Amino acid sequence: MLIRHGYSEYNANRRFMGWEECELADRGREEARLAGRLLKLAGVRRIERVYTSVLSRSIKSAWLMLDEMELG
Repeated sequence: MLIRHGYSEYNANRRFMGWEECELADRGREEARLAGRLLKLAGVRRIERVYTSVLSRSIKSAWLMLDEMELG
């Protein structure tokens, strides 16, 4: 399963930030939690590994999703 990190203003405006990090927007947090709820409703009860990029918003999205699934 592939989960893409949530929404950010930079993605929405197609701005390339280079190596500078941007925070996960509130909408991105909501989307990550929604993904977790939907996976839980679909019957996913276990995830063995989560791979993310080194971007903090990717890591945060994964933790929010897992938290919503009660796996974090």
